[in-house]
Amino acid sequence: MRLVAATIVSLLSMSAAIADQKQTQSCVAQLSPESKLIFEQSAPDVTGGADIKSTLESKTRALVMAGKLARSDARPSAEAAGNCLKLLKS
Repeated sequence: MRLVAATIVSLLSMSAAIADQKQTQSCVAQLSPESKLIFEQSAPDVTGGADIKSTLESKTRALVMAGKLARSDARPSAEAAGNCLKLLKS
């Protein structure tokens, strides 16, 4: 009986993970190129357990300093990427 319950719980969590992955992919598909760049730079750290806000700040700052992102685009692009990163982390 416990094995059946454990199997059901495992299957439900897998389907939830697949649904979250599809939501994340859909969110990323709607991002601007600048936001996608920030998302791609931040995602590995976020999935590793890092804080979304601090990761976004450091990655976005690094992109601006490297000349890959305009300072005026930084905040709105990071906010959009952050919304997708929240889906990724959940």
